[in-house]
Amino acid sequence: GAFAGAANADIFWASLPGFGNEHGQETFIGHANQDGTGVDSEFSVGAPKGLALAGEYLYGTTGPSIARENTNGTGLEPAFIVLPGAVKIPKKEFQEEYAGEHTLSKLTVEGNYVYWASCHIYPSGPLEGQFSEEGEIGRAKLNGTEVIPNFIQDNAGLSDNCLHAVAADKTHLYWSRVNGSIGRANLDGTGVELEFVKGVTEEISGLAVNAGHIYWNTLGGNNLGRANINGSEVNNSFIKLANKGLDGGLALDEQHLFWAEETKIGRANLEGGEVEESFIPNAAAPGDQYINGVAVGGSPSISVTGEPSVALPESGTETETFTVSLSEAASETVEVGYATEDGTATVAD
Repeated sequence: GAFAGAANADIFWASLPGFGNEHGQETFIGHANQDGTGVDSEFSVGAPKGLALAGEYLYGTTGPSIARENTNGTGLEPAFIVLPGAVKIPKKEFQEEYAGEHTLSKLTVEGNYVYWASCHIYPSGPLEGQFSEEGEIGRAKLNGTEVIPNFIQDNAGLSDNCLHAVAADKTHLYWSRVNGSIGRANLDGTGVELEFVKGVTEEISGLAVNAGHIYWNTLGGNNLGRANINGSEVNNSFIKLANKGLDGGLALDEQHLFWAEETKIGRANLEGGEVEESFIPNAAAPGDQYINGVAVGGSPSISVTGEPSVALPESGTETETFTVSLSEAASETVEVGYATEDGTATVAD
């Protein structure tokens, strides 16, 4: 038999000032329970543009740096990871705290590492300030050490090759490319396949993967796409939405796909049914804000496997073995309580 402990599941999203907004509002992290209740569009003040969840921490990108804060909304570190070469600047409206040759977009967490998609910017010369052909996937330890900005380089000669999204499973990294294709590599950076998935008709803004499929949404589009995890059976209209979104993110749990669509969070099951475009209808913070990233998760769940009963021997003792597992790695000590229960034999026996 098997049983699982309940996880504290949550939805988080990044809420940013809209384009053309000149009021210089703060950026916010929104939060809700995974069933869509308990919505707080100003759960905490933050600076991220994409979100990834790892244990009790949220990670997000801001210019050439990565922010981190606790999932309870405290302890914001806006420059938890700063890419080499970035320079601190006076923070003004619509400026990041740091400036450099990289601007980071979405990010993901797998194992002990955080990975991010980035664009390389020409620092000087006639093309100063423009995106170059050098799209990159960066990597660092979750504790902020071992920062590698160019862990994977995507230099395929594509103009303005800005990498917008990245996702990971237990064995591979996946990232979006400016020509609509999806790249793939091993988690250690080897085995790079720049066009692992071909035939995506629009530029991708968000990626999510599970054991069977790759999911994506597109920049300014109204379709969510899906392909098999081996790159086959590309379906650009896996879910057709009524409205076009902005640069929203994508996330999934064991049963549902979640996406950011301008000011709201949508949800559907993993086979594309039960579509709720307004699962959380007013997710963005007030004041012309829009949602840029979404993350779903919570505390790791506990599962225990083993035989539910054991036959007592005529004499002596009998050993029963149970395997206790976590759904994902935990950054703190996890304690599991247990007790015996009367059945055909009593505890006293």
